[in-house]
Amino acid sequence: MTLLAEKKFHLFVFSVFFLIASVFGNESIPIRHLITDFNIAEILFLYNSSDEFFRTPNTSIRITLFILGSSLLFISFVMRASTSLSNKKNISSIFNILLLIFFISIVVTENIYNISAILIILISTVFTIFFSTKRFNKYEMNLLLSYFIFFLYPFFTTTYHETSLSELDNYLRFMLAIPIYITLRELNISYNAVSFSFMFGCLFSGLVSILFFIDSGQSTRVYTSSTSIFGAISLVLLLLTISSKEYYFNQFKNHKNLFYVSIAMGLIAVFLSGSRSLLFPLIIFIIYLFFSKSELLRINKFVLSLLVISITSLMLILNLPIMKRIYNSYDSTYNYLTEGSQHYYLHQDSIVPRINIWKGSINIIKSNPIYGIGLNNYTVELDKQIRSKKISPIKNNPDNPSAGMNHAHNQYLDVYVKTGLVGLLLLIYFIYSHYIFYKYKFSIKYNANNHISLLGNVALICFCIIMLFNTILAHQQLTLFMVFIMMTLSALKSNILWTSWYWKNYIS
Repeated sequence: MTLLAEKKFHLFVFSVFFLIASVFGNESIPIRHLITDFNIAEILFLYNSSDEFFRTPNTSIRITLFILGSSLLFISFVMRASTSLSNKKNISSIFNILLLIFFISIVVTENIYNISAILIILISTVFTIFFSTKRFNKYEMNLLLSYFIFFLYPFFTTTYHETSLSELDNYLRFMLAIPIYITLRELNISYNAVSFSFMFGCLFSGLVSILFFIDSGQSTRVYTSSTSIFGAISLVLLLLTISSKEYYFNQFKNHKNLFYVSIAMGLIAVFLSGSRSLLFPLIIFIIYLFFSKSELLRINKFVLSLLVISITSLMLILNLPIMKRIYNSYDSTYNYLTEGSQHYYLHQDSIVPRINIWKGSINIIKSNPIYGIGLNNYTVELDKQIRSKKISPIKNNPDNPSAGMNHAHNQYLDVYVKTGLVGLLLLIYFIYSHYIFYKYKFSIKYNANNHISLLGNVALICFCIIMLFNTILAHQQLTLFMVFIMMTLSALKSNILWTSWYWKNYIS
């Protein structure tokens, strides 16, 4: 009864009520009777078969209800509860296990990572509503606010652009990330578990990619929807593992060989993915290792040079998928620049199609700079660009010249095209809020806070570079991974600084 009397709980209930009211399905669907009759089978059937089971809040009344419900939900998350959980040890252990499972299984299983993510979200929501008692400083509020606004704005655009609920699905993860952060910052999350999850994530991604490569002889995507997604996730895990070298060597002196094997497996996973765009952040990171004077990354320059030469030589000798794609990209780009030839005339490659997609996106932005075209309309607008001969076809198929492309293969362009200038500014704000958060109390000296800040910045920069060549928000798996990585590292930093006097004194 005490919990039911909580203001946080009341706000949460009201928020859920308003949110449900704003997205309730078409009147032709007898959902009310099905609920009162407790006809679960029919409800599930309609949910899977009807696109109108839920609707986007595309009227002024419904968007008002949605904004109200979302705002109350956000407030209920950040408010302090009067009841604290006396024993957090068990729930901390559960979270440590779930995080370990998530990061290890994210690319090497089909469903396990999803199950662990759902459990993390459910447990963290309950904890946040009923037991979260700590206050937030301005850096934390800025961080959480960036997630909330970035989640909310695409829904607001539905008032002037017709949008399906499925297109908004990935943005929901930004709201769900908030209770995860709040929960992790208050629990005794084991950094050993998190760091080992990165290392074993590298190890298993490499092992599984080898098995898939032996079976197919081609670029591997393992249990992801594309090779670029598999490569991107593997690369982030790899860079986080390398950036944890000092921590591993200080804490686990007897397991250095495991660290090196994991690094090797992570590199193999990245190369076998065949994703060329990932070489860019990898090269930048290697250059950073050469010139960095930070105590956080003490790398033997000779060993690093030898490793780079060995890897490059091995790639050339074995003619891995990534090398074949590099050769193809050179040929297609050269032929495009010298002869104006398109990719489907001479060979298959994605470089020229991407150039055409970027050209088309820029043209669309020029026509719709403020409000964008909406999340649902990219394929149609790109098709118009092709048929009006403003850009070349993406695919040599008169019936489908746009190849059904629904994103711009560049996150910044994609957000700008679909949600306008405001959407792009919100993405920049989202990135900047993380930068400010990790920068706080950061130096090159080795300690726990600086190490976590380094990992956060490495992940952030890596994602920012990946966004230049990929659309993260177009892929559920990659979006989920990014949100979980950033929230986990942010919460670890908060957790560490909570024990420091300067952090406690800075609370406002």
